[in-house]
Amino acid sequence: MDLDHHSHVLVDLIRQMMRTNPDERLTSAEVSLYPAVQQARNWMERLEKELYEQGQSVWSASPLASVPAEFLREILGEELMDTSA
Repeated sequence: MDLDHHSHVLVDLIRQMMRTNPDERLTSAEVSLYPAVQQARNWMERLEKELYEQGQSVWSASPLASVPAEFLREILGEELMDTSA
């Protein structure tokens, strides 16, 4: 499968999670410590705090909510790529 047009950060994470040898595969604890995962969690926690302080629904800080375009740039540290393919 050609993954060249996708985020190298996410492709790396997925590959590490899918290693066939269980001893080499990332554990859930290691995934939670992965920099992009930590950055996403921090981003959502900041947003949740801001929304709470403004008296707004914290639903927008949920992983299921939509996010602004700058979210991926901040989390992945790279320009957005076309993932439509």
